[in-house]
Amino acid sequence: MEHRRKTFLETLLSSAGIGKTWAYAYTPFLDRHSEPVRVSSKDELHIFAHAKEIRELEEALVKSASANAVVIGEPGVGKMSVVRGLAKKIREGKSLPQLNYRRVMKLVMADVLAEKTFGGVEEKLARLFREAEGAGNVILVIEDIEQYFMPNLATHLTEAFLPFLRSSRIKIIGLTASEGYERSIAEHSALATLFHPIRVVEPDEETMMAILADAALEQEKRFKIVILYSALRAVYALSKRFIPDMPFPEKAVVLLEETFIAGRERGAGIIKPDMVSLVLERKFGRAVSGVGEKEKEILAHLEEKLHEQVINQEEAIRAIADAMRRKRAGVAAGNKPVGSFLFLGPTGVGKTETAKALARTYFGSEDAMIRVDMSEYQNSSDAHRLIGSRESGDAGYLSEKIRARPFSLLLLDEIEKAHPNILNLFLRILDEGSATDGYGKKLDFTNAFVIATSNAGAELIRESLASGIAYGDVQKKLVDEVLRQNIFRPEFINRFDAVIVYSPLSNGHVQKVAELMLKSLALRLEQEGYHLVWDASVILWLAERGYSPVFGARELKRVIQEKIESRIAKEILENKYKKGDTISIAPPF
Repeated sequence: MEHRRKTFLETLLSSAGIGKTWAYAYTPFLDRHSEPVRVSSKDELHIFAHAKEIRELEEALVKSASANAVVIGEPGVGKMSVVRGLAKKIREGKSLPQLNYRRVMKLVMADVLAEKTFGGVEEKLARLFREAEGAGNVILVIEDIEQYFMPNLATHLTEAFLPFLRSSRIKIIGLTASEGYERSIAEHSALATLFHPIRVVEPDEETMMAILADAALEQEKRFKIVILYSALRAVYALSKRFIPDMPFPEKAVVLLEETFIAGRERGAGIIKPDMVSLVLERKFGRAVSGVGEKEKEILAHLEEKLHEQVINQEEAIRAIADAMRRKRAGVAAGNKPVGSFLFLGPTGVGKTETAKALARTYFGSEDAMIRVDMSEYQNSSDAHRLIGSRESGDAGYLSEKIRARPFSLLLLDEIEKAHPNILNLFLRILDEGSATDGYGKKLDFTNAFVIATSNAGAELIRESLASGIAYGDVQKKLVDEVLRQNIFRPEFINRFDAVIVYSPLSNGHVQKVAELMLKSLALRLEQEGYHLVWDASVILWLAERGYSPVFGARELKRVIQEKIESRIAKEILENKYKKGDTISIAPPF
């Protein structure tokens, strides 16, 4: 899109003319509670992207004397840009004759709703509409218009709107999201006939590249940096892949500006594609363009690194490592999570610890693990706490976490305890790598690893393995039993890449777990300036008291805390040890 200076003739012709508006009545009350829709230079990009919707809006407003329109689209897609584009054409006299030189005013609804009584709100709104109606040249714009048509909301004002929506002397443009339109205007027959819906969609790739090229010219002047066309293509491709919750053109334009800022910080004279990748890598804490040497090293030896933290469970570790390598090598499908596994097994055998180990080893920290205790979601109504809700105003725990860290591990603990309707939320996540939050916005899980854990069938696992049944047969037998008991539905089980059966731990395994826990304690003490030592008798003592066939090694942590950590903490506070001392432990404790 090419910008050029207007000629004097074009400027003159774009004016409404002296005294053109004198034929209409004054609107002092409306003027106090509204503001004219203005267009800035940066709006030109978005107006260009939505030329089709602007033409459709023009035609909708003149199809009948009492025609109104509702512009529908997700936040950031350009609804207001469509209105600004219309306002620009109207002001310049380039719209349809019935619309040219009208006043396009955005109503400040916060002022209207500031009345203390509901009757006062209706009266104030009617006064504004009557004044606009009396002027005869006003097009009113109302953002989030669905808020005033939903019966269950305190701001419900449908009856106050209806007489003026039917008027031939005023036109109203509402702005709303798809969900808001369906739940308000579309469900009300009288409203539906008075509003023509205009759906605003994201620009296609060709249009986006034109927008980015034009935006880049402005940024180059601002930052005194040149950007390569290949970098613009990277802005489009990477914003499309890694910023799913924001629509085009907004997300690409934002990423472009962030890239220029990063270029200035690094003293770059030319912006190349790797600078775009760098911006996203800093934001998400993970490489987005390819697999670096450090990541290759981690992936190549992922099994060994995980086994340093998880004892036994060969099948689970191998399946996880294979899934990570397939995804990062580009072999796995791109529209699913990195990997998705259902871990079945007794308590205390390492299901949750495996997830923690993967978060630490591959994602860099346990902070990259989004842990959801599914026992807290036993009612269908609990969904809003996960994905948010307009009614309650909740943002949604899962929604907030996955947007903040798209490269993460999602752990769904004790998933069998969740309500079936809650489990339905995860069907699409597992199948398509995406979901929709309570506000109708997309959530992306294609860069997340999903692990669900369950104790279902624990006794069957113990009995089967004890009787010598092969691992593969136990796995099939367990899945059949879980389905027979209706713990999970077949369509839910089948969404996972694999169902992994966790074996009960032997006494030898428990000794290794005890040693890992003591090493972790030793590391913490070393950071405080102390050295911890022990012999084999400590390991044997802990294994005997910290393990049971029912609870696995879960008791180990409690035993170590009560018998060892508490005693050491007390002795340090009593000045028995100084920085640099060696603390030796041995049973009995």
